[in-house]
Amino acid sequence: MKKTCLKLLSGMLSMLILLSAILTGCAQSDADDNEDNNDSKGAGESESVTAELSDELPERDFGKEQFVVVTADDSMDFVDIQQGDTGNLIEDTAYSRDRTVEERFNIDIVSNDRGTYEEAFTYVQTQVSAGDSESMDLVMYHVVSAGGLAINDVLLSWSEVPYVDFDKPWWSSCTVEDLTVNGTCYIAIGDYAVSAISRTYCIFFDKDVSVNYTHIGDLYEAVDNKEWTYDYMYSAIAEIYEDKNGNNQKDENDFYGLVLDRKSNINVFLWAFDNPIFRKNSAGELEYTYYANPDKLTDIMDKVIELCNDAEGVLSDIEPGSAITMFSSYNALFATGNINHAISELADYENNYGILPYPLYNSDQEEYYTMVDGNHSAMLVTKLPDEAQLEKIGIITEALCAETHKQFLPQYYDVALKYKYAPSEQDASMIDLIVASRKFDFGYVYDGWKGVSFLTEDIIRDGKGQNILASTYKRRKSAAFGHIDRPRFCRLSRHR
Repeated sequence: MKKTCLKLLSGMLSMLILLSAILTGCAQSDADDNEDNNDSKGAGESESVTAELSDELPERDFGKEQFVVVTADDSMDFVDIQQGDTGNLIEDTAYSRDRTVEERFNIDIVSNDRGTYEEAFTYVQTQVSAGDSESMDLVMYHVVSAGGLAINDVLLSWSEVPYVDFDKPWWSSCTVEDLTVNGTCYIAIGDYAVSAISRTYCIFFDKDVSVNYTHIGDLYEAVDNKEWTYDYMYSAIAEIYEDKNGNNQKDENDFYGLVLDRKSNINVFLWAFDNPIFRKNSAGELEYTYYANPDKLTDIMDKVIELCNDAEGVLSDIEPGSAITMFSSYNALFATGNINHAISELADYENNYGILPYPLYNSDQEEYYTMVDGNHSAMLVTKLPDEAQLEKIGIITEALCAETHKQFLPQYYDVALKYKYAPSEQDASMIDLIVASRKFDFGYVYDGWKGVSFLTEDIIRDGKGQNILASTYKRRKSAAFGHIDRPRFCRLSRHR
């Protein structure tokens, strides 16, 4: 079972460092101004401060027991790096992290790769049904599938796992806040889950080409001044089109103001425009807010339809993943994508490019928001572990997240990512903003693709427009609420 399971390209591994921007809070927080957390530590700050952060874990000797991490190929994460001193600083640091934890606790970290996330889903359920807990200490894979495991009563609440401290800076408080229901949290994100950063949605633009369009203005200034709205973006890109191949047809070989595919990339606008499926109220209870303001929701659909269908300078009827490919081929001024594309697709991009958040709904919206693609990893613990195994799970999981934070952050956050990969300090600041603005919507995670999470893309793809919004929503409402009618979520039903 033991094997090297490197899930990410070496460049992508550096994305782990981005977690420091959000470990103690979300975009709307004031980061508590807690110097002890140092969640936005720069390269010039003292590394000793991070090194001194204590995980406050007891010393244990696990006698070379295995710590088994169930993974899936499409989760884009990694465990159990078995070779160090390779000359690759990122891999060597990951190796050092793992060995630090292994030597400290006399533990053997191994991966149990189950193939696709569907296969992993079946495997986890089967093992729990069979009463086998030894084959999986920690599960790390697709967050929406993770919601399905929670619904099927397969997972243990993290509140039952000893030694895991969500107040520590190596845990994403965004996840805890957004996905905790009635004091129960089945899904968590720690530093060890890199894909929760790499899959965060953003917008790329070509700086070198943008100077040819004086009407666009200073985009960074627009973001900083909260002027980067849908209307601003639309006016910037709507009329930018060039028939590059001269065939009098709009195709992928022409030049556009914006390219985006009609799949997950357009669903992001729902959260970017601050219209989540669920939202916490002042009492800390989840309220169903997707259709709370029908006029706003209809206007959101109108805007997205306008963007995809009416603007000459926009191409959206393309295959998933084609947007960033077209951008990397210099066929677009703007393109939707995720942070990882800066490394996986744009490493050899010869022009200077910039990174922006998705725009605000309008000038009244106070904060930027984005989301993470559903195939990022969740961190899960299944039912069945006895007291001894649960102690091991808590200690080793906490230690892995802590060592990731301490060993990666000081060296790589600013140096490896921001100044090596990000095109400029302004873009590094944009990345911080984007990562801090992530939302982990309870409804997105738990409706299992059958509710309203993907309604935006379905309406656009079908070409019927928002006139079918009400009827489609009515059909899907029951699916959106299917999860909260179960005993563990039933207290939410009154907030419909």
